[in-house]
Amino acid sequence: MVTEYRDGIQSVSEYDFSHLCRRYGLPRPVRQTPVRDARGKIRSIDVEFRIGSRTLRVEVEGSHHLNPDSWLDDIDRHNGLALAGHDAYLRVATFTIRTGPGEFMTLLGKQLAILDQAA
Repeated sequence: MVTEYRDGIQSVSEYDFSHLCRRYGLPRPVRQTPVRDARGKIRSIDVEFRIGSRTLRVEVEGSHHLNPDSWLDDIDRHNGLALAGHDAYLRVATFTIRTGPGEFMTLLGKQLAILDQAA
């Protein structure tokens, strides 16, 4: 597990997501990638998959994202990244990862396959 944290994982949920990627046959994601939003602020992306010239990003969101201040910051973050021209990103709750990841991981795999075909 120490290697996982050295490779950029910042939470147990991101560690769990990494294992789910292997279990569902998805490529190994790049973690904690710094990007600039529309205001020039550096933001770290939890997980991203690079397929050709496209990038599919995933934010793994724990329960602290339900706090109103965090939730409002998440909205600003999402909008700032979209306005800066970054590819769309998906959001998944840690609750989903721990209790029923199948639907999300299957949809993620299908989206990655679409991007791969377009590359």
